[in-house]
Amino acid sequence: MTHENRVRISLLDAGRMILKHLAIFPETRPAEAARQLSFGPSFLANYDFEAALPLVTNPQERIFCLLGNRSAELRHAIFEIARIDKPFWARAATYGRQRALRLTNEDQAQCLKDAGLADSPLEGEPRVWWERLSNEFRLLQEVERRRIGSEAERLTLEYEKRRLAALGIDKNPHLVSVEDDAAGYDVYSYTLIDARIVPFHIEVKGTSSAEPRFFLSRNEWEACLKLCPGYAVYVWSQGKLEPTVLMREILEGHVPRDCGDGMWMDVRILLKGI
Repeated sequence: MTHENRVRISLLDAGRMILKHLAIFPETRPAEAARQLSFGPSFLANYDFEAALPLVTNPQERIFCLLGNRSAELRHAIFEIARIDKPFWARAATYGRQRALRLTNEDQAQCLKDAGLADSPLEGEPRVWWERLSNEFRLLQEVERRRIGSEAERLTLEYEKRRLAALGIDKNPHLVSVEDDAAGYDVYSYTLIDARIVPFHIEVKGTSSAEPRFFLSRNEWEACLKLCPGYAVYVWSQGKLEPTVLMREILEGHVPRDCGDGMWMDVRILLKGI
């Protein structure tokens, strides 16, 4: 069974029924409970007890919970499956409920409807549920963003060591972002300008997007203006062995200008335009 197929009403209701059966008959084994239910009343004929059983018995996945209310129990199960499987529709919840609903298939949409999660207006427990789901994936996005950033910094330090050795500069780069995240650059290194060894400040970016891009902050741009020509942005795209190196003369064509009482703070720059 693929992860996308775990949000099905026949499976979720089957899991709930197995759990209820075990609560009434605690001496019964889960597999026996599933077997008994599968030969039970006719209204249970469409329940997928076979698929639900592993979810009931897996101690690492607390999918089902008895709450005395079907809609609440479905909301709990859907949330846990979404948290574990990370389906595309659930990840889209960070952009709002309507975006997520548009990305569901027929089975998923039916589950969300039966759980009261597709009703309008959005209020009460369903609203809290969608906020929790959105926050769950925002947190995961932030963790992933930091992982990509840390990996890009590691690659930059290794790259700079090789570059300095090739230039005959007997010095080592070091990471400054851990000490001062507002410096406007992440790595302090060195380079040659007019045959002299001078400081070289590097702002490090990492991207895993299919359309490589990065964000440049106003603070980073002002650091570039202040420190160049000893300043560059290194952009590491997924799978690339070397960074895209961007100096001031390249960056300035993509930096916005303040207008009226407005002041820009961040700009998204696509690598394909460079």
